[in-house]
Amino acid sequence: MGLTIEDHLKMIRDTLARGNFSLLEVSGSFRVELMPGLHVYIYPETFENIITARFDTRETNPDIRAAMSVDAGQILCRILEFADIAPFAHSDTLGLMFVYTARIDIRVSEKISPQSPLESPDISHGPSDIAAPAPSDLTERAMQGLESLDAGSLRELLDQMYLKRSGKVRVAVSRIFRSFTDRQSLEQTIAVEAKKIVSPADRQELQIARSLDSDNPLEPLIELIHDSVFAEK
Repeated sequence: MGLTIEDHLKMIRDTLARGNFSLLEVSGSFRVELMPGLHVYIYPETFENIITARFDTRETNPDIRAAMSVDAGQILCRILEFADIAPFAHSDTLGLMFVYTARIDIRVSEKISPQSPLESPDISHGPSDIAAPAPSDLTERAMQGLESLDAGSLRELLDQMYLKRSGKVRVAVSRIFRSFTDRQSLEQTIAVEAKKIVSPADRQELQIARSLDSDNPLEPLIELIHDSVFAEK
């Protein structure tokens, strides 16, 4: 038996929850804060058997609204790798509120099944069965990743992760790349740069980058930066 639209909605909700996004359940649907000030409702339209993403804004500048649409679409596309997401389009105006919607289609593939990793974990296995990488292992992997890059490939990877060019996270990664010579210099620079990632927007961007499913060489470094940032009191 194929998965229902409710199963698809659960996949989306669980994936976003694992990415540390703020979620609010709303009568059979949910709202997710993709970045500060950008809240998207994701809900099923059972009559048409589709899932819709929607955000509302009072922003009157069409260029800013267009940028919001692009941001929302890019974040969802990167997080929901098992889905095809149409571009957000202006679908209605309600008084002073502009409504933008996009359709989400779940791709049917070997990665999505009732036994998908998106399901709840099997409680028959203890927490020790799946061990997170030790910090030293992450550091080794981060060093190997940095050593495999040059300035050009670093920029390409940062672009692929949709890190803003003037954002604190991108600047931190770039500074770490330039100053890295050995384990000690890596750990010291991470600690210094982590103290600069303090605003909600910057921390949200870091969480988005960390939650992306990718095998790029920066993944261990992003994990180390994240751990250092959120260890700060």
